[in-house]
Amino acid sequence: MDIWTLLTVVTKVLIYLGTAGVIGGLFCLWLLKPHGLERPIQGYMFVAGLLGLAATAVSFPVYTGAAIGDGIAGAFDPDIAVILWQTNVGDSTRARLLGFILALAGVCLLRRGSGYLRYALIIAGAVSLLFSFTQTGHLHDDNRGTVLLVIHLLGVSLWLGSLYPLRRASDGHGIAQLQASMDRFGQTAVAFVGALVICGVLMTLILVQPLSGLIYSAYGWLLLIKLSLVSLLLALGAINKFYLVPRLTRPGHSQRLRTSISAEMALGVAILVMTALLTTAVGPE
Repeated sequence: MDIWTLLTVVTKVLIYLGTAGVIGGLFCLWLLKPHGLERPIQGYMFVAGLLGLAATAVSFPVYTGAAIGDGIAGAFDPDIAVILWQTNVGDSTRARLLGFILALAGVCLLRRGSGYLRYALIIAGAVSLLFSFTQTGHLHDDNRGTVLLVIHLLGVSLWLGSLYPLRRASDGHGIAQLQASMDRFGQTAVAFVGALVICGVLMTLILVQPLSGLIYSAYGWLLLIKLSLVSLLLALGAINKFYLVPRLTRPGHSQRLRTSISAEMALGVAILVMTALLTTAVGPE
């Protein structure tokens, strides 16, 4: 893996984290409202937005450098940059910059307590961010795949982006309140986790033809590793929903829940790294 591929993977992971933080944080403002965590969640969303904005700003010179392959100076070649800015890479970059800027503006208004405009800005930013992922990638020219990708990304963002706020909520002492919120999250998660799994399977069927490519290609092996990580994440989610949350009133189970959510967060980052590798270092054959 050369330096440009590595930098591309890093910036993609940071953009994924920023997108998940904005979308998942907005969801948790509603989900965890009884916990009085508005300020910490707003801070989380602000950091996620800044992280995503910075990563997006860095990603374009990285694409430029990768295109020209001429050392660090190549990242700032004006001629290549102008050409790339007019391609789908430029379209994606503009949509991401707009998305993170809108989200950050909305979060700033949230902290000032200013009307419904704040939520409209964040939602518009989230839509722009989701749209940005449809402008590049292996499914860019497939209408079916584009719809599946947006639904899949929305589900991933809602799930992974909610983990830190849920971990923060689990540090409190209101067990009954935490149990109610986790139950509400579990009920909602059935819908968006189910959607992301179904869409993920359908996208795999579109991308890997024939399915023997899962065994006989580098892309297939990386995809299998990602699917294994997703399976572990689903298993942890099931343990939380069906075992730990119903037993939260028992001694020690709130700590076990915090440990489980932390493990989910680590697995989530690993899955995003695998996703970045799949969309950068290798391609379906």
